[in-house]
Amino acid sequence: MNQEEFDKIFIDEKDTPSDHELLQYAADEADASTQHRVESALQDDPFVQDALDGISVMQQKENIPAVIDLLNQKLHKDLRSRQKKSKRGIENINLIFLACCVLLLIILIVAYFYFFVN
Repeated sequence: MNQEEFDKIFIDEKDTPSDHELLQYAADEADASTQHRVESALQDDPFVQDALDGISVMQQKENIPAVIDLLNQKLHKDLRSRQKKSKRGIENINLIFLACCVLLLIILIVAYFYFFVN
């Protein structure tokens, strides 16, 4: 997944406002079309309302882009570590399967010598 796809992971392709538009709306700097777009999205999507509530709660609004970048970096890191863990789990299953096959083969060889050679 590239950076552009990752940035749009939670954004629906319809009329969901961007981060920049929400910041403009929260600062009362949005033009009429952006205000209309944000207000219609507020009625349709509870996530947009949550985002706007979060923006309005923040005291230092100029730090919002830095906070978003930090959260995205943390999310990338967590996703990478989960992917590595899931790959390790598959490797462990393969190793366990191999060990069981070897153990079964040893048991069959011992049983053969015990029952048929004696």
